[in-house]
Amino acid sequence: MRGNVMLIRTAITPRSAVAETYAVTPLVDEGEADGKGSLTIEALAAGATSPPNRTTADTITFLLRGCLSCNGSAAPLLAGDAIFHPPSCVRSFRNIGSEPALLFVTRSTTSRVPCPTDTGGAPRRLSREVADDPSLDSNSGFISMGVRWLATRDTIATSNVTLGTSSFEPGGQHDLHRHPHAVEFLLVVGGGGMHLTEDGGTPLTYGQVVLIPSGEWHGFCTDAGVTTHTVFGYLGAGSLAEAGYELN
Repeated sequence: MRGNVMLIRTAITPRSAVAETYAVTPLVDEGEADGKGSLTIEALAAGATSPPNRTTADTITFLLRGCLSCNGSAAPLLAGDAIFHPPSCVRSFRNIGSEPALLFVTRSTTSRVPCPTDTGGAPRRLSREVADDPSLDSNSGFISMGVRWLATRDTIATSNVTLGTSSFEPGGQHDLHRHPHAVEFLLVVGGGGMHLTEDGGTPLTYGQVVLIPSGEWHGFCTDAGVTTHTVFGYLGAGSLAEAGYELN
């Protein structure tokens, strides 16, 4: 991490910003994420297809808005759906909706270099029907909030990346904690609140993503009267246990 500094950047822009057929916007590169992975936003115009590419690392795509077909599949991806591409897997999307699509893409560091004859694995859809993790309660610092694990080493066999969603009820909070072995990211996809540190709080609004260095104390509280939804995960770990979890 460059100077071990927390980063807050805007990830979601107005729909009118999608002017190109296909555009990629880097959010966090591997250098900023301590070499553990990267985050990007992809925008795809209605009717457009993204260039096919073969992945070299675990890649998770979360659809923020739009309606997509992945690799020609008949089953559409809708906003809130996610899909996992393992290394050496061909990855391409077609926007089959009438509006621009926006994709949030998380990649781990390179797991292995595929050989030219490697046909790779198949993309795997991630179920959004999983239940909240019952072990994450107020005793663990999770207050009036729920966490759902979409992609972990156990659920989908990721190697060095984890993806989940969280929902904060009005008054919800995640107490100060830290992850010694992973870099965390948190993207606000509904509502807003305060990103908490030992020094106080920083507003985090809809469409912003925060990158939290490994070992840094952090938390979150939603704005008064507001329900907040986020997409979050860890770079450098395949689960919460691997990332490590310590309450302040």
